[in-house]
Amino acid sequence: MPDTASVTIPTIAGDVTVVFYPERIDLPFAAKQLIGLKLYTNTRKIKMCDKTLAHLIKSWDVFEDDEVTMFPLKQKRLAILPISFKLDVLNAILATKRSMHASNV
Repeated sequence: MPDTASVTIPTIAGDVTVVFYPERIDLPFAAKQLIGLKLYTNTRKIKMCDKTLAHLIKSWDVFEDDEVTMFPLKQKRLAILPISFKLDVLNAILATKRSMHASNV
């Protein structure tokens, strides 16, 4: 399995390409996160989503207001992004991982 993988996610503002670490996702982790996608409604679970994204993502083309600096992949900074966007990113990462796993079986 490669060290990193990428996925492109369509958003209202344009496509976002995310490079992530697939080896950090095992099947129990993925199952737990997929169940959690439906449950990210309270502050504790939203913080867990931010922590998960910070752990999985190596880089992305989400930028600060200056459109030059990559938006930091730190849990506290991720907290200001809309939860719907973060869930779209997490779902796309997990779907890509599932696809990678299926092609290796």
